[in-house]
Amino acid sequence: MPTQPSDEARKIQNRLRDRVADLRSRKDLSDEGRRHQIAKAKDDADNAMQKLRVENEAARQQREETLLRRLFGNAAARDATSVVSFRDAQDRAERLTKPDEAVELLARARRSGDTLLAKAVGMKALNETRAALPGAGSEWVAVLNQWAHDEPPTVDEALTELSQMHHANTGPRQIGRSFSYSVPTPLELRGSNIALLARQADKGDAA
Repeated sequence: MPTQPSDEARKIQNRLRDRVADLRSRKDLSDEGRRHQIAKAKDDADNAMQKLRVENEAARQQREETLLRRLFGNAAARDATSVVSFRDAQDRAERLTKPDEAVELLARARRSGDTLLAKAVGMKALNETRAALPGAGSEWVAVLNQWAHDEPPTVDEALTELSQMHHANTGPRQIGRSFSYSVPTPLELRGSNIALLARQADKGDAA
């Protein structure tokens, strides 16, 4: 699952570059016709990039849901009693306001063998960690790590991947990802209504 724009994004950008270079070299086009054809190429590239971005975001969300199910289980796979018990555990965990309270509740859950309550505390710690500003929430990270310590190794692996995905979608990295999906505007189209010029090219209004 791509968390950064894939090679497909660069292919779209390169195709536009090559197409524009070809159009600029053609002698059979008028200046206006050339602008229309370049606008169509730019519009096609924009549409292709938007489609790719939507597909990548859907894949990212699907992967995140898969990882969360790996961490906390699939509600659809639980019986009715377990579903109710986990909801009750989540309600208890959601009332926690301080990390030290979470540590205490997690310890009690471990001692009593209440795995659902332990998962609920882990989920609360994960949510608090992801909601915190960069550099904050370290105490909740400690709670999360304490929960993961007594879980199978796959839990730590899933948390690591979720953390990487989260950081890739916040702050400067998010800005960088957005820029990577951008499609440069050829000089001929600066200040122009690109969509209108592209429609005119589709109608064959210019040659």
